Amino acid sequence: LETGYDPLLAYMEKGCTAKNHIEGGKKVKEAGISLCEYVMPGLGGKKMSQYLL
Repeated sequence: LETGYDPLLAYMEKGCTAKNHIEGGKKVKEAGISLCEYVMPGLGGKKMSQYLL
């Protein structure tokens, strides 16, 4: 999970949505696999800076 913001995922051409990340994470946890995710601040550069938290 680099971002949970769908427009940024599309901009980066990740080929998935935030919902896909959530569903995938749930499947991993249900399988008993440890899961650790990270968020990468600054993705999208100035073009996406208006969406800062």
